[in-house]
Amino acid sequence: MMGFYLVVALACLVLIAVSWRRSGSMTNYVMFTGAPIVWVLLGGSAFIAGMLERSDPETARDVFTGGLIGTGFVLVVLMRRSLRAHKDDHQD
Repeated sequence: MMGFYLVVALACLVLIAVSWRRSGSMTNYVMFTGAPIVWVLLGGSAFIAGMLERSDPETARDVFTGGLIGTGFVLVVLMRRSLRAHKDDHQD
């Protein structure tokens, strides 16, 4: 399972760079790549879970699951903020 956490962490590194380039801000949500902060949170939880995997697999699973849930919440908040800003820009 440690390989899975490593793959997720490496994918997050790539997505951090791509989403930063597209959005220019850690919290600016952009369609398809998201916001860089989302990938930082998920990559961090995957890295920590990978480090914990050998000593305590259950805690590693829980850390990664918590990272997924937290990342989802952050993504929803940023998407709502982005939609609200987009709506305000187009209001006459």
